[in-house]
Amino acid sequence: MSQTFTFKKQRPVTDALARHAYLHDRVRLGNCDISGFDCLVASRQGLFAVARDGRNEQVAWGSFFGIRRYRDQLYLFEACDRPASATAMGRILRLSLKGDLIRDPVILAKGLDNNCHQIAIIDHLLCVVDTANQKIIRFTLEGTTVDEHFILDRVARNSESDNYRHINSIAEIDGKIALMLHNGS
Repeated sequence: MSQTFTFKKQRPVTDALARHAYLHDRVRLGNCDISGFDCLVASRQGLFAVARDGRNEQVAWGSFFGIRRYRDQLYLFEACDRPASATAMGRILRLSLKGDLIRDPVILAKGLDNNCHQIAIIDHLLCVVDTANQKIIRFTLEGTTVDEHFILDRVARNSESDNYRHINSIAEIDGKIALMLHNGS
């Protein structure tokens, strides 16, 4: 079943539901049966199972910026307030895959900047790209903070300074760590 979003009109309600989920440690799951779908898509409108023929189903409600599968687990970053807001209502979720079913949501970490982006598993650690603060935060797969690496000079959020480079993605390539940066130009 295809869905059409009229997100701007629903934004106050959507924001309130996201903040409520954060404050009450709830994960808002939808259809958790992903059989017959080809991939999962993390987006600001939610987490979706998508098929090549155009079918899609909402798996979770929220504003997701990153997803990583590692073994039979899915790791996601969810912003529970607007990304530009400095409320630090970002969190890391883990969902278990049991065949074609998504189960057992766990909130691994809270209090992250809302503007964190992509996540990766490197050396058995969960690496979260904290775009606003130009750093990588590393966690154990159980959610314990290991360390933080400030990649570039710290400058104001969404700065127009020549020093600001928007850290968007991280990956391990041939045993080395690669970052994708852009400055909005």
